[in-house]
Amino acid sequence: MGMYPGGNIVRVTPTVVVGTTHVDDVTFATTEIPNAVPSREGTSILHSIGIIDYDNEKHDLDIIFMQNNVSIGSAGSAPSWSDSDVVDAKLIGGVDVDWDIAKVSVSVAEMAFFSGTNRNANTQQLPMMVQGGSNSTSIYFTAITRAETDFAANNNLEFVFHFQYLG
Repeated sequence: MGMYPGGNIVRVTPTVVVGTTHVDDVTFATTEIPNAVPSREGTSILHSIGIIDYDNEKHDLDIIFMQNNVSIGSAGSAPSWSDSDVVDAKLIGGVDVDWDIAKVSVSVAEMAFFSGTNRNANTQQLPMMVQGGSNSTSIYFTAITRAETDFAANNNLEFVFHFQYLG
């Protein structure tokens, strides 16, 4: 295997709200990213994130990564988590998504890959080290909408995560 001990590309389609989700509301409920790490409580490097918007609307959002499955609130509603929820989630990091930075147009969707700086071009966000939760090879993610969304179907947003497993 050489210098790299392997990795995984994981595709996840969270359930988004059909219709309007307002700015600063939860885009989708906390969702599992299975096999993000090679072993229980193992570590990986998240190199890049591909986002495919099948609705062609290119909505800015902030993605939140955590070790544990903790709800920050219902999709389409304001975030509603307590200090203890934040502690229980074991936050890993976040990525703010700006469709104007890195997008690729295809005939049926908009696709963007994020692998570097944020929308203000002043903070490196990826790569990011991640660690699985207690007795798990999964991590979890959710998002906050930063531009009003209006998805036509609840499966209109697909994420493609590129993980490098660490030994």
